[in-house]
Amino acid sequence: MKKILCVLVWLTFSSSFLFAANLSEVVRSTEELSCCGDVPEDSIAEEAMTIDKKFLEKLGAVYRDTVECPESSTAGMSDWAYNRAKEQDSKSAYLSRKLLASQKGSTVLADSSGSNSVQLRQALLRENQVWKTLLTSLRTFDNIAIEISIIENGYGTIFMVISAGLFQDLSYIRMACLKEDVVTFTSPDKEIVKADEGMSVDSLYYYMSLCRPYVTAEMLRESDLSPSSVSDLKRLNNSHTISTMKKRVEAWITARRNVSDLLNPSAKSQYDLHTNKVLHSLIYHYWGFGC
Repeated sequence: MKKILCVLVWLTFSSSFLFAANLSEVVRSTEELSCCGDVPEDSIAEEAMTIDKKFLEKLGAVYRDTVECPESSTAGMSDWAYNRAKEQDSKSAYLSRKLLASQKGSTVLADSSGSNSVQLRQALLRENQVWKTLLTSLRTFDNIAIEISIIENGYGTIFMVISAGLFQDLSYIRMACLKEDVVTFTSPDKEIVKADEGMSVDSLYYYMSLCRPYVTAEMLRESDLSPSSVSDLKRLNNSHTISTMKKRVEAWITARRNVSDLLNPSAKSQYDLHTNKVLHSLIYHYWGFGC
């Protein structure tokens, strides 16, 4: 789905984000602005794949769905993505229940006597609750970025596909993380690994901000948008800001850390690696959104 989205976003948002660039007086290179001019669509797709690969090499390990959508219509692609998201959310709920099963005597515990199994269950429950809050915020954030683009470009069915793809992408990231968490909790100790830090969490906020450039009152006054569009932009501009998203992300990282601190060195290293991969996946999610 990421491959489809990257090309769709490239084609759609190449014009959408010019609006944000003009408002914020960001100067882009001529090459970037004309990247899609007089170039065959297949070449655009191939170039998107090349850039995609280079970014992933720089970023490091991520969770990404490699299953390609079999549909060709915008309605079909949208329905496929939402249905796939429902399946993945259902799997995530099952995996969460599996993790919350009694951990007494489990080899993942730092205390081999199992006396901290109750704390581990509480920490896992808290992590799941915090993730749900973060997920809701991430999806709202994505929808707002879509709405801002619609205000500038007008509504098009292509936005249905982009929105559905972003929705499904987040579902997949969570499911993939939980699947690896379960393996860590139910398999013998593995060698201790050090999570590749790659890009920092600040990179996540940076790429999120590219999708939601801040619009000042002066910029709005100088724009040629209708009063109703200006009013909508003001409303969207003040909802789920980057500072709000930082708090949600950091709350989830803290919740993961509280689980990690109760694990033995092997399980801890694996669990921390999964946390890191989610952060990388979210960076990739927003980089792809604004590619």
